[in-house]
Amino acid sequence: MKRSTVTGVFACAFFLCAMASGVRTPLASGEMFRCRGVIERTGQQYPIRIDIVAPEKLSLVPTLSTPQGEFEYLISGRRVGRGIIEVSIISPMVTSLPEQYNLIVTRMPSAENSLVGFFLDNGYVHSIRVDCWKKSCPFFYYDPFWNEFVQGTCVSDTSSPE
Repeated sequence: MKRSTVTGVFACAFFLCAMASGVRTPLASGEMFRCRGVIERTGQQYPIRIDIVAPEKLSLVPTLSTPQGEFEYLISGRRVGRGIIEVSIISPMVTSLPEQYNLIVTRMPSAENSLVGFFLDNGYVHSIRVDCWKKSCPFFYYDPFWNEFVQGTCVSDTSSPE
């Protein structure tokens, strides 16, 4: 990995920490996607549920700032948006409660574009892409803690994925 790529990843992680801190908000506002897939761990398969609320628009400029709020660094000139993502893994013994995160959206969904975003969990940058322009609306999720790629499908909030 090139040094500039590593620097960019850390910069995005710091930006995300700043945006992700504070009180979590309930699912609300923009377009919603209900995604379902399967994770395989230690030879077992577990269903995963991912619910995403996209922002209304990309209106935020990603920057780094000091704890006092003073501007330090412009990460990108491209605007981003803040959505919400809930992740829950279902096992035969325990179903995890949905964990909610602020999702930094870098591409908005449309007839030609995928929804693309990332969120931070315990210092790990998770990424997700939803190809809502395809008929089956597949999603691709990467969990760096477990080094897992998960695929599945999504539906809009007006229909049931099950």
